[in-house]
Amino acid sequence: MAEVAENSLPADDQTSAPDGHSAPPTGGASDASVTENTPPEFDNELPTEPTPDNSIADEAMPEAEPVGEAHPAVTAIMNDRYIIDGGRPIPEMDTKTSKAYTAVDRQDQSEQLVALVCSRGAPIRGDLLKQLKNQSTRGMLQVIEWDAIDWPPAGGKTMCIIYERPLGGRVIDSIAQGKARISEYDVVNKLIEPLIAAISSLETIAQPHRSIRPGNLHFLDAARTTIVLGDCCSGPPAYSQPAIFETIERCTASPSGRGMGTSMDDIYALGVTVIITMLGYNPGRDKSLGEMLAIKLDRGSYAAICGNARIPISLVEPLRGMLNDDEPSRWTTEEVRAWIDGRKRTPQQRKGQPKAETPYIFASRPHTSPRALAYAFSRDPEEMIRTLKSDENFDSWIRRSLGDDDLADRIKFVMEQAKLTSGTPGADPSVVSARICSMLDPRGPIRFQRYAMMPDSLSFALPTEVVMRDNKQLISDLIANEVYESWFKVQERNPPDHLIWHRNFVQCKRYLGIREPGYGIERCLYEMNQGLACLSPVLKNQYVTTLRELLPALDVTANQVDSEVRPLDRHIMAFIAARFDEDIQPHLRALSSSDEQRRTIGMLSLLAFIQWKTNVSTLLGLTSWVGGLLQPAINSYHSRTTRKEIEKAIPQLVRQGSLPELFNLIDNAEKRRTDDDGFSKAQEEFGAAESEIQEIESDDGLHQSKLLRSGQKITSMGAILVSMIVITVMLISEVF
Repeated sequence: MAEVAENSLPADDQTSAPDGHSAPPTGGASDASVTENTPPEFDNELPTEPTPDNSIADEAMPEAEPVGEAHPAVTAIMNDRYIIDGGRPIPEMDTKTSKAYTAVDRQDQSEQLVALVCSRGAPIRGDLLKQLKNQSTRGMLQVIEWDAIDWPPAGGKTMCIIYERPLGGRVIDSIAQGKARISEYDVVNKLIEPLIAAISSLETIAQPHRSIRPGNLHFLDAARTTIVLGDCCSGPPAYSQPAIFETIERCTASPSGRGMGTSMDDIYALGVTVIITMLGYNPGRDKSLGEMLAIKLDRGSYAAICGNARIPISLVEPLRGMLNDDEPSRWTTEEVRAWIDGRKRTPQQRKGQPKAETPYIFASRPHTSPRALAYAFSRDPEEMIRTLKSDENFDSWIRRSLGDDDLADRIKFVMEQAKLTSGTPGADPSVVSARICSMLDPRGPIRFQRYAMMPDSLSFALPTEVVMRDNKQLISDLIANEVYESWFKVQERNPPDHLIWHRNFVQCKRYLGIREPGYGIERCLYEMNQGLACLSPVLKNQYVTTLRELLPALDVTANQVDSEVRPLDRHIMAFIAARFDEDIQPHLRALSSSDEQRRTIGMLSLLAFIQWKTNVSTLLGLTSWVGGLLQPAINSYHSRTTRKEIEKAIPQLVRQGSLPELFNLIDNAEKRRTDDDGFSKAQEEFGAAESEIQEIESDDGLHQSKLLRSGQKITSMGAILVSMIVITVMLISEVF
């Protein structure tokens, strides 16, 4: 049997460039321009050259951060029970967002376990982990435990997931080494049946797997008789998937933007997995993503993926059903089960995609499908705008070859509107391109600046792009410019899910429009992903996912940071606003004030409020930390005596570890009133004295004149008095 070449897949499934990203595609305005202008967020889904042979190897997967090389000196302990050995990596179980290491259970050292240490900041699928923990699900590795561990190579605490270890290794490795073989006669029992069981189990809890591919299949037992699916929780849905395992709608989305999807996406991935595993190689290994997309649109996924390969006749029917590009017609888990049980069904006819009678040439390549052209346009928005401005044939191509006058009119309106509003954000080539691409491919992703996302991916795309890939500006611009609106406007119907997705985008735009602490892109992160840990640099050695965990984490951090650093930064304030049910707007307004005294009191009041509401006990470290930052608040009192009394009382309250008590000391209403009254009285007394002084000094000449006249009067009176005394004495002398 030929060997499985999973990494000889089109587009993003090939060998990596030296920097860890895949090589750029041909196409666009020119090969050079595409290569030069390729942003990092789209690198790992651009076409590369196929591998020179059909050796079994998983796809190249650039890491978000290097967390998983062998680290012999690093050992972590989870929940005082599980030991993660950094010196014993298990590379065959690595994913794009995690590295695998040997784990040992202290209570049962005979248990074979593997620990996936996740990249710090990677959004995990916490909801699914909660439901899978200690649940034995056929066709899947069992989740034993998951929690945060201190992992220095990751830069602090990060999430770790412990699975049972598959004793037979990866399926494709075993096939390559000649230790196992999956023929057409046992593919149903060994591969399709257990994987359908896993998909069905996940379907009951409305959670698709989204990581079904040959490289993620493992033999559970050493005898290599039982196949199970590997990890699907250590990163965003489908983030580690090569594009060939994604449907037409989702394959052109960026890895972080492929979205949660449904079990129907798993069925599709299962069909591709069966073909590649059965054949031992990928029939489309020499195709780029753009070329594969065009073939899928022209002939359907089954024909595009199988190519000229010979598929066993017994598998043609189920594979056509699983790879049906019309989702309502694609086989469900029940239909696959029915086929396994021997019940036949009438094959569904594939619905053809809109196709032009003559091709439209863009970037020197012919395009007969508007959906394929939308992908090509999205690769080079500037060239698209230049082409549509100068090429009058595009309008006639839409009208005549596609026969769609309405589409032509709408695109023409967008171009004219962009011309009239030149210089505004709405006329930016990336925004205009997004609108036109959504019109050409309504079922495809939202496309913006060579980044593409399905609307159900927002909760995972935000942390992946903003934190892991440092694309904060790109995702912010996508939301702020309301690029998403073009997608929702072209949908034929708006089911409840669409309304929820749209509301999420609108909510994020509102947060981005507010510059104050507690809002911005940070607020979007925590509102859209309730399981995301707080990403504040202050908490890099902690893993905080709930409000109740925040203050104890800050308490521990208090002894590890510069005492002059404030415990509330933008990330922590946004985290509090997203996780706290109480109204904290007054606190946020105080924290955004330009007055340092008010900011300090706002910081203390918010922390005290949280400690009171969450009923967290003594916080000695945090209280001491905050107490050392209160001088501006203390200085807000006018009375020196009061300030000295507060400064003297703070150490005693710090030893109690109570922020509410500290707040009552600093911002006591009665004390404030007494201080204000005393200050008002002092102001009045000072004012009176000042008035008297000013009156004395107001007119110096008049004052001197008054003094001279007063002196003269006194001198005259004195002279008269002296004269009278002298006369009296003289009279008395004469008498005697």
